[in-house]
Amino acid sequence: MIKNYRKTTTIQAEQFDGSVRMIRKYSIGVPRGAYVEEWPMNTLMTLEGPMELNIGDWIVTGVKGEHWSIQDKAFNATYELVEEPTEIWKQVQSFEGYYEVSSLGRVRSIERIDSNGKVVPQRVLKGQTDKDGYLLVGLHKNGKRVTRRVHRLVASAFIPNKNGLPQINHIDKNKKNNCVGNLEWCDNKYNQYYDGTFRKANMATSTPVVALKDNEIVHMFKSTNEAGKYFGKKNGVLIQRCINHEKGYKTAYGYHWSRLPIADDVFKASYVEVAE
Repeated sequence: MIKNYRKTTTIQAEQFDGSVRMIRKYSIGVPRGAYVEEWPMNTLMTLEGPMELNIGDWIVTGVKGEHWSIQDKAFNATYELVEEPTEIWKQVQSFEGYYEVSSLGRVRSIERIDSNGKVVPQRVLKGQTDKDGYLLVGLHKNGKRVTRRVHRLVASAFIPNKNGLPQINHIDKNKKNNCVGNLEWCDNKYNQYYDGTFRKANMATSTPVVALKDNEIVHMFKSTNEAGKYFGKKNGVLIQRCINHEKGYKTAYGYHWSRLPIADDVFKASYVEVAE
């Protein structure tokens, strides 16, 4: 089936004006070792080879710093200008005078003189991703280093938490999008329902399952947990592993296991399609 798609990647581009500044910035010119007579003076080196530039063409910068050119007419038909949101900076709580966090989810050091008399320059921290997929930054103060999750720094600085909620939810489910508009204080139950944890757990435990012997249904249960309890266990974890075809789990309690097929009319009356 043919479907329609649109570009979602944001790019950076600058229109070539022939200035010395742009020529130096993008290393525009005749390739090293080439004959001047054989190459246009305005040549941009790209991953696909040299490309000739004309005044008015756009120089596009990719995510890895690579460049390529697009003619003005094609560029305007493909891309539209994205207005950059205003970035607001506030000092990081408990690190006032040392670090600031922005409404766009960036953290930077504040220019200052340290205890040794050296100048600490202002710079944006790169950070790293922890095991759960959240962005971390290292903060230094009084000779000690601590790590903090960026989304918590942003929420603490910009979003009032009148009810003292303990967790922060990423509205678009992207743990690296720490813009203030993408964050909200919440409790654990809301957070897990939002990211689908409870929904996945309910699907695993409330769907009818059957125990099979020689491809014949021997037992039928309302859920894997009910089946597990029937065999004297606290839950249906082993049964669930069999259903999921996990390595090493072909049978449980002497049976093969499967979810109970649902008739088409019952299925449609019980479920609605969820857009991805």
